Amino acid sequence: MFNRFSMLSLVFCAAVLMGVSCDGSGSSSDSNVKKEYGEATENVVTRVKVKQPDGTYGYRIGKIAGDQTINNVVYNTYQLTNIDMNGTPVSGVQPTDLYASPLPHGSDGKITVAGFDKHDGTAVTIDPAVTLDSKAPVGVPQAVSTIVNGSVTGGVVITNATATGSYTLITTGESVATEMGVVPDCNHFTANVTIDGEGAPEIFKGKSFTGDLWHNPTLGIVKYSIPDLGIEGGMQGTWDVDDPTGEYRTIKMTGIVSAENPYFTLSTYSVSGTYDADKNTHAKMLVELRWADEETAKTGPMPAYPYINVSFETMIGTFPYQLVESPYSIFFPEENGKGFKYWYGYVDQAAKNEMGSDGIVYSIIVGRDTSAAPVRVTGRIHYRSITE
Repeated sequence: MFNRFSMLSLVFCAAVLMGVSCDGSGSSSDSNVKKEYGEATENVVTRVKVKQPDGTYGYRIGKIAGDQTINNVVYNTYQLTNIDMNGTPVSGVQPTDLYASPLPHGSDGKITVAGFDKHDGTAVTIDPAVTLDSKAPVGVPQAVSTIVNGSVTGGVVITNATATGSYTLITTGESVATEMGVVPDCNHFTANVTIDGEGAPEIFKGKSFTGDLWHNPTLGIVKYSIPDLGIEGGMQGTWDVDDPTGEYRTIKMTGIVSAENPYFTLSTYSVSGTYDADKNTHAKMLVELRWADEETAKTGPMPAYPYINVSFETMIGTFPYQLVESPYSIFFPEENGKGFKYWYGYVDQAAKNEMGSDGIVYSIIVGRDTSAAPVRVTGRIHYRSITE
């Protein structure tokens, strides 16, 4: 159905990508796990919850998946795959590709977007490509103007439709309720776009649409909404690896443990789909817990067994640990001073006595009893991989 397309949607999708900043490393791995969550790499995978065209909610996994040449310019492809609540791809549903460059955005905070393809007959290109700036000055509208061409499922053709409008950073340091609980220190953007021109669909000609999005300096876009189109969504978590083929690797993950996401699993197996962690070399594993609800995060008790179960595991064993309370967040220092309480578990161990040949898995697993309130979980594992 064409009634879900708008230039504003494209602007917001691009802005989501701008939340993924990159330090350009990836050639080495830092063994310090007790540091802030930090910038994402080009290997980052993001899970989002979205409102779908039929009014129900669904889930998407987003990642960089190759390149695409448009008007003789090479763009990265950011692919959004439909998944079920457990993270399994939904069969029979094609992914959506968003074409932008660079991904992650450049060191100047800018990203250029050229179009998208839903692989169901809906494909759109914009010329000139739209450049968005995540470092725009507060309160100053940034103009957007382009020509839209493409097609929509059902044989609808878009020819030289105009899309004009602006986006504005209206405030900084804002706290917002998200799929990951209340996230402080966000930049709040608004945007408006008008679709017009002879090639625009009649249902959109001359109409304007507005929306909002919230950007966190560490996590990226954590929430967005376009009420006029019934579109909304928000981040539920991210996973990242700094060097997927290196001898030493660091993986990190943050997300919510709730009724929709009953388990948090950060595992070395996820990097290559093999049991290739070296059992003879210490793995450093750190987990941070914080209640998702803002008030509970300030006053709640330790999220401990049997309501919350934290486990540091190998293939057949577990490592002992203690949860330690702190008024400070290691992973998200921008939250410090806001009265939240955090709990940490840390393991620095190898599994030399594990039976069998070398090549195992190290994991941090957090589960939740159905009676427990949602918990935000963040973890990092640094380990050595074995190579043939």
